[in-house]
Amino acid sequence: MGQEDIWKNGEGDNWFKRNHGYLVSWQPENDMPLKLLNKYPIIPKKVLEVGCCNGYRLATIAKKHKSLCYGIDPSAEAIEDGKRRYPSINLSVGVASDLHFKDGEFDMVVINFVFHWLARERLLRAVSEIDRILKWEGYLLVGDFLPVSPCKVKYHHISEVETWTYKQNYCEMFTRSNLYNIVGAITGSHLTGKISNKATSDHKTSYFLLQKRAEYAEVKLKPE
Repeated sequence: MGQEDIWKNGEGDNWFKRNHGYLVSWQPENDMPLKLLNKYPIIPKKVLEVGCCNGYRLATIAKKHKSLCYGIDPSAEAIEDGKRRYPSINLSVGVASDLHFKDGEFDMVVINFVFHWLARERLLRAVSEIDRILKWEGYLLVGDFLPVSPCKVKYHHISEVETWTYKQNYCEMFTRSNLYNIVGAITGSHLTGKISNKATSDHKTSYFLLQKRAEYAEVKLKPE
């Protein structure tokens, strides 16, 4: 059983249960991805969040920008909870490496603290899928750990099978292709959940807002 199967077959639900208290008390003004997004005059029309939990962040985006919002998560319990709480958000069970959406369907994709869970044999496929469904000139918001150098850490919530998290700069997966520009970034601490310039390598987090470069599109873009 691979890591993707572990999350689909129960650990996704377990994560949702463990973090339910945080979700109940969550405030949008303290959310790091939203803090970064709010720094720029961007009004997304159609948004996908990969690893959306119950859609709490998408509900805020939809309310502020009147965006059409979609979310996928491996936790069936999180998705069912979100459907009850946020009926206007389109939520479904899914994983990053298999996105059932059309090419260029979204003008914004959010993937926050998901990449480090992915099994390495699925990582490039997930990157490819995200790039595929994001339109040219669209925005990608990536949040994850930012250690000094890539590292592999044992996942302590599961003991019966060996499971890992992988910490690295995932922004580089997109920018090194030369297909994405960095619009903006902030760093923080995983311990406090706040913007910080003093977090140690083990706990440093990063949030990057990227834009897909239209000049590389094979077909000239037409004004909407």
